Amino acid sequence: MSGWDIDPAGVSTVLGKVEAVVGDGSGDGLSGSTNSGLTSLSEAMSASGSGVVSTAVSELFDQISNLSQQMTSKTVRATVGCSQATQAYIDGDMEMAERAQSRVGGTTGIEL
Repeated sequence: MSGWDIDPAGVSTVLGKVEAVVGDGSGDGLSGSTNSGLTSLSEAMSASGSGVVSTAVSELFDQISNLSQQMTSKTVRATVGCSQATQAYIDGDMEMAERAQSRVGGTTGIEL
């Protein structure tokens, strides 16, 4: 007996919640909020009228953009990996069930 006990519906629920938090680049999710913040930084850079301020805001913009891309990328990779692992677990259960059924299927026609 293996120690695995995965609830695929529960995994799907959690992954859906993670997807909602990360977002799709618009709205209130992490990626949407980050995009909105980066837009504001870009506007501040343009409105500053100062080369020094513009350079500092540009450096901040680059750093935040890079970190946001890394967070989003890692989160997406983790959720895809989790989804694939859960599907492999389901497929393995189905394969084991099919094997068990095929073994039982060979017992038809026994005369008692």
